[in-house]
Amino acid sequence: MKKRINWIDVLRFIGVLSIITIHIVGNTINTFYLGGSWGNIYVIISSLCEFAIPLFVMISGMMWLSKKEYKEKLKLHVIKVLFGIVVVGYVYTAMEIVYRGGSSLQTILTEPIIRILTMDTWAHMWYLYMLLPLYLLTPLLKKLVDRLDKDNYIILLMMSFLLFVVLHERILLVVNLPFFDLIYKFLGYVFYYLFGYFIYREKVNKYYRYVTYTGAAVSVFYLINLAISSGEIKSVSYISIPAFLIASTFIFLLKDKKFEHTNTIDFITSVAKCSYGIYLIHQLFINIIYKVLVLDAIAKFPLFLPVYVAIVFLVSYATIYLLRKNKFISKYCV
Repeated sequence: MKKRINWIDVLRFIGVLSIITIHIVGNTINTFYLGGSWGNIYVIISSLCEFAIPLFVMISGMMWLSKKEYKEKLKLHVIKVLFGIVVVGYVYTAMEIVYRGGSSLQTILTEPIIRILTMDTWAHMWYLYMLLPLYLLTPLLKKLVDRLDKDNYIILLMMSFLLFVVLHERILLVVNLPFFDLIYKFLGYVFYYLFGYFIYREKVNKYYRYVTYTGAAVSVFYLINLAISSGEIKSVSYISIPAFLIASTFIFLLKDKKFEHTNTIDFITSVAKCSYGIYLIHQLFINIIYKVLVLDAIAKFPLFLPVYVAIVFLVSYATIYLLRKNKFISKYCV
């Protein structure tokens, strides 16, 4: 078995906690209409966690574009993503229809199929629809980056950063063509994918690191101010300069760090192995807490946020950990 890369597992662990936090905060505000000063604090927390998606895409670039023999393993991951989209997406959509009062058996059986085809299942499932074509493009992207030397790779990244991150919002406002927004956003994630592999493959100049750290610090203050002034739960896009700088900073801070073998690292490694499954299932437990049990303690006592995050995280992790004991489920599902 190939040895795990501990610093990447730590990044996955950070990403998992951040994504769960984003979704718990979003459900809290949207379900209980939380406003006021605590509402603003929640919006700030959510904005500061937006780096998690770019971080995961960068990690995927590190893993897949660095492999020499990867095609068979990539096929298995494509199957896992398809399982998530079709099977898990169907179950989630059927549950939502029942929750909202849909009693017709025909509706429960057929509407999820339509919503799967139109990418309209539970909100967090969009990531799988983005991940699938990214995986399918990996052989082509790998051929490209294997032929590029460092200087040409940097030129490609700079052009992509300008087009798909810096000018992202402006171009989407100007161009109004069918499916253009989906394709253009996807190209932003392709940039993250390529950038992740670059900083994994190359030794990055310390001065560039310091610029990134400074930019990330400025981004934190910017996001706090923007969240307060706008009051919107998603004040910035995943494809944005702040999200990019903060995700990059986490990577630069942890890259190549040597972590001693401890129980904590073993736990983090175990969580990292379950990270895809945790992403799939955590919204189920959030919806049970908010929509079925209607536990509004977090709205009345916002300091409960870390408790809710810990509960959803641990229940999701335990569920996936046990499911992965089955070799078939581990290989093809989660």
